[in-house]
Amino acid sequence: MLRQTRSNLFMFCLLIVFLFNGTDTSAASTIKVIGGANQKSQLKGESPKGGIAKFGKITIQILKGNKPVKGEKVYFDCKKPRNVSCQIGSNTTYVGKTNSKGIAKTPSFRVYYGSGKMSINVSAKGAKSVSIPFTVAKKAPPPKALAGSKMTIVSGNNQTKARERTGASKTTFAYFKPLVVKVTNKGKPVNRARITFKCKSPRGMACQFKEVVFTNKKGIASSTGRTYYADGKATITAAYGKSKVQFNLVTGKQAQLASPASLGNLKCDKAVRKLKSKKVLGVVRTLVRNDCSIMYRKKWLKGKGKTNRNICVPAWNRLRKTKMLKTTKVLITNKCPIIYSQGWRKLKKINLAKPPKIKMAKLPMTIAGVMNKPVCIRAAKGQYVVVEKNQKVVNANRRKCGSWETFIIRKDSIYNTAWKTYLSCQPNGRLEGNRKRVGSWEKIRVIPQKGRTFAFRCMAHGKKYLVAEGAGGKNMNANRPKVGSWERFRIEPKRR
Repeated sequence: MLRQTRSNLFMFCLLIVFLFNGTDTSAASTIKVIGGANQKSQLKGESPKGGIAKFGKITIQILKGNKPVKGEKVYFDCKKPRNVSCQIGSNTTYVGKTNSKGIAKTPSFRVYYGSGKMSINVSAKGAKSVSIPFTVAKKAPPPKALAGSKMTIVSGNNQTKARERTGASKTTFAYFKPLVVKVTNKGKPVNRARITFKCKSPRGMACQFKEVVFTNKKGIASSTGRTYYADGKATITAAYGKSKVQFNLVTGKQAQLASPASLGNLKCDKAVRKLKSKKVLGVVRTLVRNDCSIMYRKKWLKGKGKTNRNICVPAWNRLRKTKMLKTTKVLITNKCPIIYSQGWRKLKKINLAKPPKIKMAKLPMTIAGVMNKPVCIRAAKGQYVVVEKNQKVVNANRRKCGSWETFIIRKDSIYNTAWKTYLSCQPNGRLEGNRKRVGSWEKIRVIPQKGRTFAFRCMAHGKKYLVAEGAGGKNMNANRPKVGSWERFRIEPKRR
């Protein structure tokens, strides 16, 4: 009797469980693709190398039975080959939220560094994930050059420029005038001709020029650029089909620009033109020829000049009246060539102060030189890498290197001294700076590059490289498969 009662009670419990849970699958959520499936786009453009394929938004709807699910988090993840970069908005993944109709959308996305069939994986809690395919078509080959076309140099050849500091950046750059070429075919200008510019520079020098340009209706095309980090001769080869021309550029020493003794000093040329326009260049010549002591006043030149009140004082007053004293000071303190020309004065007769020596920061050439020391990390444009106050965001947008911008590079890790945290590579391609210990995500290897630069490679998540978006001035990511100019950094000792 008791045994039968227990058996009946057990069967009753099973019945209750079946009634409440049952086999009704309508309780499970489903993901329905509304728009954006099977998109196809071709790689276009010249930057980054190989072009970019742009795609529209992807729209999905989450339903529970026939009812839309509101406020559900939806995860969109780009599935692509290892060497390809995919960005949904600004990252490789995107997290959306469904609205009152159960609909969630992604921003438009783009793909570069590769082609082929790929997909976006969509997942949500309690729902079976869905794969949305898309295709990246190969870039169309460039149009063939017209046979018999000729290219000639219009301007920009045989330039010599000195490196100089611009803005807040401590890196010195030599900016060259545009390299201009003209393409003709049977004497007529060729429109929309694709011209490539390739730079060959000595070791240690960085050379940046517009690599691909197109001619206008007059057959004219120009490329602008700069060199930095080192001095020397660089050659830029412009090519259109079999026709090629070569530009020879020389980057002079920084000291030449800063030294007042340089013959081609722009300050001297400007001062001479200004004095000529006011018709007082001869008055300055009078001061120099007579070795007037008035030239050796405080903040001018040191030395004992002669005092001739009948000649020196009137000349000085004339310059003061025309407001040309500062311009005169430029001529004298910069050793301008005109002072040593015939009828002015010989070089040995002027007791000039020695120009100040320019101290250049010594940059380490090897990994050993940067390990276990406080250093500052700079992007290609010169901005410093910084871990922000929330310790999650890492940017490359600082003009000065303070405590937030100071790092210690240890064995396979980068440590921020301000927050006492390590940089961490995230699975979605983001770079964060909030880890207290070194794990697999925090292992970052330093790899030497050309021109005294370094690249940083994550040892997890596909071994991607760190990148300063836009070469500096924006955020840092850890999602690049190759090393380009944006992925190269300079490491400088921290100045106390």
